[in-house]
Order: sequence, then C-alpha cells, then structure tokens
Amino acid sequence: MSLAQGNVVAGRWGAPYHAGLPITARYTTVLPMLNAIRKRSGSIAVKILLALLILSFGLWGVTDVFFQQAQRATVVVVGEKEILGAEVEQAVRREVARIQRLSSSQFDIAQARSMGVIDSVVEKIIVRTLYSQAANDLGLMVSDPLIRDAISNNPNFRGPTGRFDNFTYRQVLQNNDVNESLYVAQLRGDLARAQLLTSVTAGANASKTMAEAMYRYANERRIAESVFIRDSDMKTLIDPGDAILQAFRDENRAQFTAPEQRKVTAVVLTAADLAKEIAVPEDELQEEFENRRLEFVIPELRNIRQMVMATKEEADKAYGMLREGISFAKVANDLVGLDETLLNLGEMTRDQMLPEMADAAFALEKDKFSEAVESPLGWHIIEVTDIKAGSEPAFADIRDRLIADYAYDKAIDSLFDLSNKLEDALGGGASLEEASQQMNVPLLNINSVDATGRDADGIAVPNLPKTNRFLDVTFQTRQGEESQLEEGGTDIYFVLRVDSVTAPALRPFGTVRADVLSAWQADQRGQAAEASGNALLESLMSTGGQLETVAKEAGLSVETTLPLRRRVDSDGPPQILRDMLFATEKNAFTVGRGNGGFYVAQTKDILPADPFREKTELSKLSQRLADSFRADIAQQFANALRNDHPVIINDSILDELF
Repeated sequence: MSLAQGNVVAGRWGAPYHAGLPITARYTTVLPMLNAIRKRSGSIAVKILLALLILSFGLWGVTDVFFQQAQRATVVVVGEKEILGAEVEQAVRREVARIQRLSSSQFDIAQARSMGVIDSVVEKIIVRTLYSQAANDLGLMVSDPLIRDAISNNPNFRGPTGRFDNFTYRQVLQNNDVNESLYVAQLRGDLARAQLLTSVTAGANASKTMAEAMYRYANERRIAESVFIRDSDMKTLIDPGDAILQAFRDENRAQFTAPEQRKVTAVVLTAADLAKEIAVPEDELQEEFENRRLEFVIPELRNIRQMVMATKEEADKAYGMLREGISFAKVANDLVGLDETLLNLGEMTRDQMLPEMADAAFALEKDKFSEAVESPLGWHIIEVTDIKAGSEPAFADIRDRLIADYAYDKAIDSLFDLSNKLEDALGGGASLEEASQQMNVPLLNINSVDATGRDADGIAVPNLPKTNRFLDVTFQTRQGEESQLEEGGTDIYFVLRVDSVTAPALRPFGTVRADVLSAWQADQRGQAAEASGNALLESLMSTGGQLETVAKEAGLSVETTLPLRRRVDSDGPPQILRDMLFATEKNAFTVGRGNGGFYVAQTKDILPADPFREKTELSKLSQRLADSFRADIAQQFANALRNDHPVIINDSILDELF
C-alpha cells in the first residue's frame, strides 16, 4: 500500500496486538509455507492432518469466517479512531457501484483493485477522518437547525414543485442504500469538516497580478505561415543491399528485438464454458419466466405536463380556463406564474408518479387534461402530450435469453466448487495434466506468448483467457513453477505452469529483412524531408526572401493559420507546430519534425491577450487558481495532521476483504 504517510509504515502494526486483535500474517510469508505443504501433502500423516483441518473449516464455513473476521477487524487507525473492515468494504462497494452507473459496464472489485480504486477510497476515508479529528480537537459543532437547512436546500431532494419534498428525500436515500440516521450523521460530519476547511483555506486567492500574467500567457495568439514537407512525399528509395540493411538493424536493435516469450500450460475454469454443459429443464425455465416476468415488461410511458396550485379554488379556475380553450402553458403562466419550461415532467411510468396523480394521468387520452387532483403536494391539473404503449414479451420471445441466463447463473454457482476440486487435486500432488484429466477439463497449451498477448510472430494469441490477470501471473511465475490457483474476476479461475522462457533476442536478419528495408526507407524519407526543409530555411535566411515566394519556387504550398493559442483548442495545426511558433519572436523562422513530416514556419504576427476586455474569463481563471491553491493547502493540512494523528493501515486485512 502507498497510502500510509508520516512516520508509520503502511500495513505494519506498532505493537504485537492492537485493540485485542492479533496481527494477520502477510501473504508473502504464508505463500511459501503453502507451497511447501502442497509438495509434501502426499504423505499419509499430512493427509490425515489436512482432512481434520478441512473438516473443522467445513463445520464453520471457512470463507464466511475469514470475511466476517476481516469486516470486524481494524483496517485503518487514524490517531485514536479505528476504522473497521465493514466500513471500508461498504465504501468500496458504493464506489464500484457508482463507477458501474457512470460507465455502464461490468466494473468489478478485481478491476477496482488493479486500477487503484480501493487505495483511493481508503485514502479518502483517512483524510475525512483526519479532518473530523481536527474539528473535534477545535470543538466545532453543527446544530440541528443547520442540518435541517442543509437538507431542505439540497436540490436533489426537491419535488415536482421545485421545493423540498419528503417523499423525494426518502427515495433518494433509499436508491443510494443509506438510511436517514446514517445520512444525517454523515452530513453533520461533512458540515463540521467544511467549517474547518473553510477556515484553513480562507484567503487562498490568486493575486490580480498572477491572474493577469497567466491569462496573458494562456490567451496570447499567433498567426503564422508554414510549409509542411511530408516524409511520404519523398522519393521511394531502392533496396540498398544486405550490408547497409544489416548495419541499420544493428543500430536500431530495440526495433527488431523479439520480446521475452513464455510457453505456458494452464487449467482454466470459466462460467461461460460450464454454462455450455448445463441442461435447462423446461419446467424450471417456465418457472424462471414467471419469476422474472416483470423484468421484461416495458411499461407504458406518458409525457406529462402539470401545474400545481395551493387551493382547490385556484385549480378549479384553471380547469375552467382550459375548458374555454386557453392553452395549458398560458393558463399556467397567467394563473400560477409557471414558465412553460417548468411544466414538463417528461416521460413517466405509472410507478414513478404519486398514486393520486398516476390514476388521473393514466386515465387520460393523448392531448387531454384532467380535472383538479389533490395530492400531498397540492392541487394538480395534468395534461398528457404523448403516449408510448407498453409491452409484455411472450415466453417464446425471450426463451433463448432465459436459457443463457439460467445456465450462466448455475455455472457461477458450481464454478467455486469446481475450483475447490481443482485445488484439492493439485494439493494431492497431481500435475496440471493429471488434474485436467481427473476433472475432464481441457488443458490449455500456449506455445509462445509475450507480455502483450502476442506470439513469436507478433500475432495475437487467440485462446488467451479473458482476464488481464492471466498474463500478469504468467510473467510473475518462474520457469518450471506452477502458480497458485488464481481468480481472474467473478467468473474465471486458473492455474498455470511456465514451461519455458525465451529471453529477448535480436531477430535473425533473414526473418526481418522486409521490415528492416521498410524501416530504412522510412528513415531515409524522413532525412530527405528534413534536408529539404533545412535547405528551404537556408535559402530564406541567406536571401531574406518571403516564405511564400521561396516555397513556391521549391514547388511547396504555404498555409496561413488562424490566430492560434498555445494549446490545441480546436481543429487546426497540431501541438508540435504551436510549440515551435510560441518559442520564436515575430517574423522569426523555425523548423521542426512532427506528424510524419518536417515543418518550416514563420511567426507573422503576435496578438497579445487583454485581460481587461475579457473580465469574465479573467474571473473564471482567478477562481480556478484559487480552487487549486485551496486544494493544495487542504492536502498539506491533511499531511500535517498525520503528525498529530498517526495513520496505520493493515493491508493484510484489505487483502482478505478484497
């Protein structure tokens, strides 16, 4: 872990016991012991011992026991505050669920671990706890009226009328799997921390001089003329012969060196493969359909507009005006003061509406309006502007999907048991080949694969397991050794053996001659383009001529740019050309390579930025700078707090949790 800072090493407890909990041994010390046990587990005495251990764990449920212990164990200590595994586990799963919603993908815990999401969540918990302890040290308190105001002013809790709505409030909390007492406690802590950080970062503003200087730097623009000499436009060269090509290969060894290759034997268990072998009884399929019928129902959608009034008298008056033929929008504006943009609730199902409103709305025909309807929010008049009929698919329409889902679910259920059987077979001394035969599972043989998943010819290996973990383990395992049984996600287990390792080596000239020739010709064309550009520049400098005139004589075209900023902000010249231009003075020439060619350019005009004409943009820049300063100060403050409230992280418990 890289999270612990200050004077405490991450994952190391300061004493043999903490809060009554023994140290959890790190996996790095346990794995060699497990490997030794596997090698010696063929003896009668060891088999008897293992049988007793398996029986005892079977009685208690080994996975649940370890996981529950990890949840109850202290994962992080911040000063005097202990943070249990359950809190960290819940926070991580909420973050994973949030990422799933944003990305619409099957983002899981394994990916979260590999991408550093778990570390990030733990760090946020630590920083939040540090701020809370600092707030407690200073005696900062948040009153109940302040809590009520914060809740009532939260835009996420506003109902159809635009005001705080208790039903919406509770629905939002339920959707986020948070009960009210927990939310209020979290909000109280957030407000106390906000008070603290506001005090700490107060006054962290960008000076007027700094903001103006940065604005001028960022928004200065330049107009230029440029010539781009493409490498591909240079004359294609003939084959220079083996001697020159071999010398070129030797000078560019990295380009023609084959990466390390490994030969691998593996047993791979996947839910997808198991699902193919699972027969689905027709009666269970029918039962599955009945149980999931509502999942496939597409509810009727209605586009709803409404106006809300405080009294029935107002509602009746509005209804009368509508019956006289006055438009819905005009009645709402004249009588209630509601702009047309505030009337539309959008497409809604019956379940998304209050029962009183739903009955009225779903009884209307298209382009019709209701009489006054009372709800806890007031008196409503509803108009239906569009109707999309719902549908309920027949069993035959979704039968194939039901079969696939049912088989996959059953496969997931049996995958863990099958992985245990594989582990038992290997623990009993079986080789991968023997375990494969015993379990009737195909053996995966990969003759050659590099760290990117390609074979010795540079072609992607087609039968690699669909998990990045496989290649990681392949290149972490020594030659001749077997890996541990690995989990590559929620639906794949594998164990592999590295049979041989082929070190990186310069490819024989005969096998790469065509590639060397192509690379040599590309290099020569690049040199020719650069020589042409330098000759053009020399002519300009010696004669004092104009770029357009000299380029035309050389058969090259000149492009005049629009006013350019330092950074790419629209279609136009690439960043490499901008960097060249902003490194020169007005009327100066510059040359440089980029984008498969060679540039010759001249800065024709420099347009200074005027921060006083763009006061709004200058204000935005000042705010961004201030926000950056405040973030830096807050981070420095958190780092300083670690000295008063030392942070300890038990990474072995994190390993057990995730």
